[in-house]
Amino acid sequence: MTSYPAEFLDCQSGRYYHSLHRARRTAIKGNLSYVPVILVLLVLFRAFGFASQLTPVSLPIVFETNMGQAPPAYQFVSRHGTMVALFSSSGVDMYLPQGARSPARIGFHLVGARSDVFPEGRGLLPSVSHYLLGPDPSYWIHGVSNHSEVVYPEIYLIFHGSGDNLEHDFRISPGADPARLRFSIVGARSLSLSTTGDLEVSLSGGTMIFHRPLTYQESTQGRKTVESGFVLNSDNTVQFRLGPYDRGRGLVIDPVFGFSTYLAGSNADY
Repeated sequence: MTSYPAEFLDCQSGRYYHSLHRARRTAIKGNLSYVPVILVLLVLFRAFGFASQLTPVSLPIVFETNMGQAPPAYQFVSRHGTMVALFSSSGVDMYLPQGARSPARIGFHLVGARSDVFPEGRGLLPSVSHYLLGPDPSYWIHGVSNHSEVVYPEIYLIFHGSGDNLEHDFRISPGADPARLRFSIVGARSLSLSTTGDLEVSLSGGTMIFHRPLTYQESTQGRKTVESGFVLNSDNTVQFRLGPYDRGRGLVIDPVFGFSTYLAGSNADY
């Protein structure tokens, strides 16, 4: 059975495992004393007509520096709804909702990645995150910095948000060999390529889809698209197939994982 890693914030159960206080790995139940205050505010909002003016918004994808809200093996955390992505030197671990069951864990790991090269946050945002969970303020975490991108500098792999999509771009320097880029998908039941060239990752509770990559080069004449696709190797590692391109210029390979393309099973409970 898949579950969240130890010392991790589980929003659904209201438990909080604080990795900054490793000597006291105590699960703290969420404090429900604030519920009456929330109810009073909702009544006031409705009484003064504010509720009808509220419009749901989709928050942008941000990447938080890990200050104890995730296990220490990870450097950054990103959330979108009930999906969580954790970034480390080896790649990304994603936890995807499966209704009432434990989240599905899927790893996007870079083959041959150096363990001493860590992801970096780029594009510092004015927003910050606060974790005020549990009755003990000593466990709270304030002012967690937010970034618009996470970058793996060794291979210049960039993760960023675009609407509801978590995108990752491989930026290939002029003269570099893109054939060296390989990644593995850890935790999948099976991998397959669809007739449209998408990479389909079968999980116990659904299917995750990486769209066929968009590959291009920039020049003074504008953007030129390069024919490309996924290659699924016999050892279940994944590479990129590229058509002719100018090796004297930089190359961008842009596969997209959309949250809307995680197709949960019919028994999922949202």
